[in-house]
Amino acid sequence: MEELIPFIQANIHHAHYIIFATLLLAGLNIPVSEDAMIFISALLASKHPEYLPHLFIAVYLGAFFLT
Repeated sequence: MEELIPFIQANIHHAHYIIFATLLLAGLNIPVSEDAMIFISALLASKHPEYLPHLFIAVYLGAFFLT
């Protein structure tokens, strides 16, 4: 999990895909924290507001398919 956060920050232009994929993995009972992905996407959106719509859609769809 510690390796995932710097990877997401280094690849901000692909962060919405990474967050969506990790939320899907969490839905398959892979031990990934859903809350951490939501917090990471909120932090990234506050630092890079141009990616806000992409991150919002990724979290929304990831949480939708999570249930």
